Amino acid sequence: MIQPDKAESLMRLAISEAKKSTAEDKGIHPFVGAVLADGNGQVIATAHRDEIGSGRHAEFIVLEKAATKKENLKDAELFVTLEPCTGRGPGKTPCAQRIKESGIHRVYIGMLDPNPQILGRGETYLRWSGIDVERFPNKLVQELFRLNADFLRIHQDAHLPSTSLYVTTQISSIIIQELQREGLDLSELPYDWDVSVEDLILYCHSYYTELVQWDLDDLLHKVRGIAFDKKYANHTYDKDARGIVPEWKDDFIEILARTGLDLLKDFRVINVGIGNGIEGEGLFDQIPELTVVDIGSQSLKAAKRRLPRSHPILASAEKLTPIRTSSQDVYISLRTYQSSYFDILSAVREAYRVLRIGGMFIVSIANAFLGEEDALIPGLVIPYTSIVDRNRPFEIAEKIRWQLTSMRFEEIGVRSGFTEIFVFGRRAV
Repeated sequence: MIQPDKAESLMRLAISEAKKSTAEDKGIHPFVGAVLADGNGQVIATAHRDEIGSGRHAEFIVLEKAATKKENLKDAELFVTLEPCTGRGPGKTPCAQRIKESGIHRVYIGMLDPNPQILGRGETYLRWSGIDVERFPNKLVQELFRLNADFLRIHQDAHLPSTSLYVTTQISSIIIQELQREGLDLSELPYDWDVSVEDLILYCHSYYTELVQWDLDDLLHKVRGIAFDKKYANHTYDKDARGIVPEWKDDFIEILARTGLDLLKDFRVINVGIGNGIEGEGLFDQIPELTVVDIGSQSLKAAKRRLPRSHPILASAEKLTPIRTSSQDVYISLRTYQSSYFDILSAVREAYRVLRIGGMFIVSIANAFLGEEDALIPGLVIPYTSIVDRNRPFEIAEKIRWQLTSMRFEEIGVRSGFTEIFVFGRRAV
């Protein structure tokens, strides 16, 4: 595998190639560049869209150049600034198929194609073909967004169906209803990705100054748990990306293998944000020292039924007070860190506290929803809309990675999976 520093330089080279792209007609087309390198990072070929005319895609051109040189691509890695297409005109082979047939084993993708007919399908096709897929870092993705601003505007937004749980049921709305039952007559609450439960407490305190701080603290934490119970306690994978892509478990198992945790049953494991335990079936059943944590009491009861060996604790990721310091070998939290009113920095600090020296931290951020006809739509839903922001999961992953770095975690890695992005690291001191 190409080393990270070298890989980033090849990504930048692909962006430089993309800037050379020309349009074959008066329409708006994406700027796309591609770089093919061997396993040591030595460049085999470069290409950009329409380099040889006729609207030829960069991937097609770079593979043709490699074929002319009669290169063996078994250990080759491809860096391409736009998600490879999965559909072309009559008689044309999609780029994703060409990549699969070439024998390339790893592809780095800059930005997903905003065209809803392709969005996420190219990446998924490559993964299902057994090809490792990684993403460019966020700073380079932003550069590609600026370069392709006109192309992005044509396909401005990807939407979830109006019937999606993530559109019809908002955590903040449930919290408002619960607060009203408690006598706090609020009609709205601050609601955005970076608003934490502590921000919520301060906001409510400004309206109800007669309530002491700890009363509101207890109340807001309680109703947050109720809200998540109402939304997720009975959640299944029937209308969930994980339901149609069960390979998400393979992604997780690969992370375990990469970090030396092939046999989780040999470790003391804490799973924070276990929900109703559905994610643990087949993964965590056989762990004798498993602690499961959630803020929803009903969800936690369901998790205990699914994982009878587990020790359930009602607590939040930001305040794991019942868990002893340096008591856990592995900290796991899957698709929780993007949750409403979640404080990422506090949660990482608590993970650091409960992990022993050398303990592993593994979390994931949701990065796929079901669209129409069960199409996968990568990204996270913008609050109170049906619009999916494709970049937000990577921003959250970067925030977690930065916090791990600042706390001197080692062996830090970010891995883009089928339905989520994994961030992991080992506590050093």
